[in-house]
Amino acid sequence: MPVRSYPLAVIMIIIAILFLANFLRAFTGFGDAVIAMPLLMLCLPGQVAIPLVALTGGTIGIIMMIRGYKDIDFKATWRLVLASFVGVPIGIYYLKTFDDQLIKIFLGGTLLLLTASSFLRPGVLRLRTDKSSYLFGFLSGALGGAYNTNGPPIVVYGTLRGWEQKDFHTTLQGYFFLNGFSILLGHGASGLWTKEVFILYGASLPAVVLALVCGGKIARNVSGRLFHQIINVFVGVIGVILLWQNI
Repeated sequence: MPVRSYPLAVIMIIIAILFLANFLRAFTGFGDAVIAMPLLMLCLPGQVAIPLVALTGGTIGIIMMIRGYKDIDFKATWRLVLASFVGVPIGIYYLKTFDDQLIKIFLGGTLLLLTASSFLRPGVLRLRTDKSSYLFGFLSGALGGAYNTNGPPIVVYGTLRGWEQKDFHTTLQGYFFLNGFSILLGHGASGLWTKEVFILYGASLPAVVLALVCGGKIARNVSGRLFHQIINVFVGVIGVILLWQNI
């Protein structure tokens, strides 16, 4: 398949989208795919946008995990990853029989309710132990396998467990790296790693690294309380996006 040629303006828009998405990822620890995919699909075919987002997200995730590996809660991450590996094939096999719009509407509504609760009655919804990590990991794997939405259950789990700011960033990256590595391998095996994808990846890489630096620097200067308030708002925004896309 010949490599498509894109006007310079389109390439700049692609780079800007990836900068914004990965800036938010560097600041909050998640959400890059939810932001990037709907926007990139306006100017790129899905078979290019999907592996491109996976590659840029994988790159920033590796760097963030290496920089903060000492703060990773390996016990929680191991449980989440193990349960997600069980959930992925089950999700692919079973959840595809359900209406994906209804599942995403339910997920979006749940995220909005979580956000509302965190502001109206802070501290009421809390998980006191990590025993439920298996459940959230399984849900993440199942939703990821069926609908490519593996992030929200893990973010909800970290929020309910009250992870500190550094723990939230690094533990999420540990999970997303291990979980996303299998996705990257799947993209490569299915032929989605094309010359076109790597050309766009190379063109956007400086902006992605800059987004990591800027987002990380701002996150370090934000208080823990404000950080968690921003996380709660961002979770609500993801809920709105899921509802808007499926209603």
